[in-house]
Amino acid sequence: MKYIFFLSLVWLTAFAQAQTIQTDRPQFAVSGNLQPVKTFNVETGVEATFVDKQHLLMNYNVTSFRIGMMPLMEMNVTLRAPGYIDRLAEMHQAGFASPRLGLKVRMKEKTETSKLGLAFVGSTSINFGSKQFKDTKILPAFRVAMDIDASELINLRVNYGVQWLEDKSVLDPEANPVINPYVVLALNANFRVSDKTTLFAEYFANLKYNNLRNDHYLHAGCLFKVADNLQLDVSGGAGLSPKTARGFVNIGFSGWWPKKNFATQE
Repeated sequence: MKYIFFLSLVWLTAFAQAQTIQTDRPQFAVSGNLQPVKTFNVETGVEATFVDKQHLLMNYNVTSFRIGMMPLMEMNVTLRAPGYIDRLAEMHQAGFASPRLGLKVRMKEKTETSKLGLAFVGSTSINFGSKQFKDTKILPAFRVAMDIDASELINLRVNYGVQWLEDKSVLDPEANPVINPYVVLALNANFRVSDKTTLFAEYFANLKYNNLRNDHYLHAGCLFKVADNLQLDVSGGAGLSPKTARGFVNIGFSGWWPKKNFATQE
């Protein structure tokens, strides 16, 4: 098995070439790169999560708008339309989740001598949306995103941070969902197999502070560049822990505009 992995890596390295755009979608690990100034990025897609044979969680749409505000900072807004399906009970719910507002701030820029980039990524939810899907309180999240160009062919990402999540299945004495902090960890590798195709694989986890529940996942997929400023993606993953979802699939696209501004900054 190790020889197959080694030969595959050699093949990927031999034929890989750089892409012109790097997006945060569909990977869980966020890139340390910022959106170029005077450009904006739309990243949108649909995701299905198979909890078990009976239950299915849907994100009918997840859309992020990233705006290059200045050389050291970008702003972003994420909108999500989730759904819940219980096949046995023939129950279906759908609605809108709380939007998230975020910033990505450059901590270290890549240079000719150092191919390491660092960024601070912070966001917070806004507590409005559909009753069954919105956050009852403002929930923050932050992480440090490390981006490493191991070569012209291979890019690595490492994320580490904390996010606060509601558990609607557990209520406090005032009948509000319990809010718990989770440590966020992600390790990602991107392999550019041509000027139009990139493969990626990653491990990510949500680690609960008291270790009562740790969620571990593997995720992999393909990115297809169909134009200089447009990229399609297909990916899927599986849970590694007993209580995590059995698997999930994801499909979507990312686009950068205006194209002329993006081209002058590459």
